[in-house]
Amino acid sequence: MIGLAPMEGVTDFPFRRWLSLCSKASYHSTPFLRITNSYPHKSVPIEFAPEIFDPDYKSLLSTPVVLQVMGPSPTRVIDIGKMILQYTDFFDINFGCPAPTVIGKGSGSALLQDPKEFESFTSMIAKNLPDRSFSLKIRTGFNDDSKYDEIISIIESLNAKRLTIHGRTKAQKYTGEADWSQIEFAAKSLSLPVIGSGDITNYTSYVLRKQKAPSLTGVIIGRGAISNPWIFDSIRKPENSEINQNKVLSALLVYGIFIDLYYDYGYQKFKDIDFELNTVETALNEEQWYTYLHRLIYLAYGYPNITHLSISRRALSRIKMLWTKMKDLLPEQFEDRSLLRSKRIEDFVQHFKEAQKKASSKNRGKNLLYESQSGIFF
Repeated sequence: MIGLAPMEGVTDFPFRRWLSLCSKASYHSTPFLRITNSYPHKSVPIEFAPEIFDPDYKSLLSTPVVLQVMGPSPTRVIDIGKMILQYTDFFDINFGCPAPTVIGKGSGSALLQDPKEFESFTSMIAKNLPDRSFSLKIRTGFNDDSKYDEIISIIESLNAKRLTIHGRTKAQKYTGEADWSQIEFAAKSLSLPVIGSGDITNYTSYVLRKQKAPSLTGVIIGRGAISNPWIFDSIRKPENSEINQNKVLSALLVYGIFIDLYYDYGYQKFKDIDFELNTVETALNEEQWYTYLHRLIYLAYGYPNITHLSISRRALSRIKMLWTKMKDLLPEQFEDRSLLRSKRIEDFVQHFKEAQKKASSKNRGKNLLYESQSGIFF
């Protein structure tokens, strides 16, 4: 089991749909749904997790999605949980987020500071929801892991669906190395399934972490899926993990258009075009990405190619967010800072083409992993 980790500001629906065109995860996770005293009110917005709430998507998308929630009130988590459980078997509760704004409101990893508070919070949820109808995501501790054993002991009594552990403390945030020995301790101690998280960025790192924690049910990948959205397939079949320059560019442009459609044109238009394209969850090869991109452009904007492609600043910003990590998949010529300084998508494409030409010229005659077999499309 190799799932997509929840990432705030990243794993929204357009990202999850886009990722399914790259490679197949065992399941996807939503960003956390932040629960307050007044939100959600009567229902969870369908747009947050259409794979659960929209019957059209639910009938077609085969990758399970885990909806994650977070809030400082167990009674509110129970109320929202009951709404969610009308549509799916379980949901996930976040006790790991290290963001100061989250902790300041008593949510996320704030609840790992005091095992008694953690027990009171989680036991109330367990008493008011069916067994195995919720799962938990935690870190190894707040400032340190001195209370980790006690937290793990409390979790055993909850009859939860499963436990996901990011092998860092709140204080570490995303720095240092994740402690997979602590994840293995939980997997060996608990009767429920345990999922590990932290520092899986490729096949080699996956194998090393699994060796450190052989008792796990599975792993989730977060930042590694931003760096390489083809990572899920490349772990399953490392011998077929070729990354092609044209595929990278086509995929980035598709992602940007997805963001435009979803946030600027609205959910319904996104859905209409998605269904018109009739590519539900199929990993695309290089030529398929190119064809898919041009069909998407035509359906979204009414013209047939990328010559005059114009997307929003929001979409370009999201493309560059991915590019800061994905550029490491390609030769050194793609380190050119001009790509990240691009003000328009036309500039980004042009700088990408220039980097392609430099890489091709430098490595002419060599059988490089990164070379295209069918030339430059753009």
